[in-house]
Amino acid sequence: MKSTEDRVAVAPPQKQPENLILPKLTDRKIGYAIVGLGLLSMEELLPAFAETQRSKCVALVGGHRDKAMKVAEYYGVSNGAI
Repeated sequence: MKSTEDRVAVAPPQKQPENLILPKLTDRKIGYAIVGLGLLSMEELLPAFAETQRSKCVALVGGHRDKAMKVAEYYGVSNGAI
């Protein structure tokens, strides 16, 4: 049996399964498309993605191609994903 430090709490201790199997962590990131390059995306979402370890912006949808191209360049989104 694993020590208390090795166990992950997924339920109250009395209801936690003894044979809990957790998936292995990976370095892969989940990719997201940002639809709309307004205030929320520019000031909250995109800067937050830049700080995450498991998520990234991989595509942009916007009404102004020039703006989307600049944002894509800054955040490392390929031109083909605009």
